[in-house]
Amino acid sequence: MIIDLATRRPIRQVTRADLQAFPVWEWAVNEEEMGGHGESFIRPTQNQCIPTGVTQQYIVAAVAILNDGSHLPAVAEVSVQANKVRVAPLLLFLTEHRLDFYASETLTMLSHFTRQARSWPARWELAVAVEGETRLRSGRVRHGFARRCAFLWARLRSPGAAPA
Repeated sequence: MIIDLATRRPIRQVTRADLQAFPVWEWAVNEEEMGGHGESFIRPTQNQCIPTGVTQQYIVAAVAILNDGSHLPAVAEVSVQANKVRVAPLLLFLTEHRLDFYASETLTMLSHFTRQARSWPARWELAVAVEGETRLRSGRVRHGFARRCAFLWARLRSPGAAPA
């Protein structure tokens, strides 16, 4: 795939094949006037790792690891500022669907897909390294207060059914 105006996509239209061809994308800022591109458009980069020298936000190929250990392709946003790197998982791919990492509909779709009553993304791992690092960044999925309370309530009602 060649990087040109045709390779720009709204983030909601990026595919697994796009991320395999170009694992690191950036926001196509200042291109809103070109070819009907909106502020949600991203463009591929030639980077094979996440650069740290410049303040920038990247959209990066990742893997979502479900609570049962299965892996699904995913997308994360990586923010670099003053050599500090922050990662926020955004989307995961389930067959032909793009699902928000934290949406309640995602839990429903994952439960149907895995045929388990409770299935959720528990961890994430970037598919490319941060510049200067040898290990891929990974982390636990952090849930909001309301979701943690719901998990706790479910656990109290049926021990072993939900995460702490």
